[in-house]
Amino acid sequence: MKIVSLSPGLTEILYALHDGTKVCGVTHLCPRAPGEWNPPIVTRPAAPAASGNFERDKLQAGLSAITVDLEKLREVAPSTIVTTVVSDSPDNFCGFAQGYFLQHWMSKIRVRSFDIASLDELLSAYVEVGVTIGMGPAGRDCAQRIKSQLLDWGRNLYDRLRNKKTVVLSSVQPLEVAGCWVPDIIKLVSGRPMNPDLAKVSNPTTWEAIAEFGPDVVLVAPRGKSVEESVRYLRALEDVPQWDSLPAVKRGEVVFSDGIRLYQAGAKLLEGAGILVSAMAGLDAGYITKRDEFHRLRFVELHRHRFM
Repeated sequence: MKIVSLSPGLTEILYALHDGTKVCGVTHLCPRAPGEWNPPIVTRPAAPAASGNFERDKLQAGLSAITVDLEKLREVAPSTIVTTVVSDSPDNFCGFAQGYFLQHWMSKIRVRSFDIASLDELLSAYVEVGVTIGMGPAGRDCAQRIKSQLLDWGRNLYDRLRNKKTVVLSSVQPLEVAGCWVPDIIKLVSGRPMNPDLAKVSNPTTWEAIAEFGPDVVLVAPRGKSVEESVRYLRALEDVPQWDSLPAVKRGEVVFSDGIRLYQAGAKLLEGAGILVSAMAGLDAGYITKRDEFHRLRFVELHRHRFM
């Protein structure tokens, strides 16, 4: 089997299920494969010009939100494509794409679309991707391990987590809160997310909305940033008029962490979730996470010279 993944999240799931050697093509935004294996890139940053061929343009536009290089895709000759198609009817588009490949490329290529906008959809994707690549038991094991660990934290730390109003900042400038599976994780461990049904990983908000919610906990985890980079946003946060009035700030329940693992669909998701649960429960780094995985507000204030 030769697999092309046209979604970074699905690529992470593939790598979590096996060593990546079945993957023959990925996007330029996908993570590198584990070990020495790095599949060819079959996408490009720039959007293509219309070719004038209706079917080809429809295929190009629908295969992925990331621009697919159809020539490179044909060159790697996959037997299966996993993606999140851009269409109001994903099943119909997958049928169209498979028919196009068979008619014009003389290739029988299976196209599977996965829309991951919640924790349930993420866990289902593990199972379904596993089945698609002939590793159904591994997919089910991964999904079960993620959910079991979250439920275990929720049970064991219930008194610390119950009804904790929690805001996760996925960006500070511009101001955005985390969506997709992040609010679901907060709910699963008995907390209260500010926005329970956000379909995007990062969603615009305002400080007025955050202040109205009155968070007990704020996790500052800007996407793609390290712990040190996250901490450097403190000065900008202190300039916000509503900052000092937030319950989380008054109680020192503001945590700065990296903004990488919590938003990844792959093997490191539980590490990011562990930081989120620790922030909500008031735990120190090293309890259910590694040491120095995150810093609380008071620590940052006392050690400004280390970061700024």
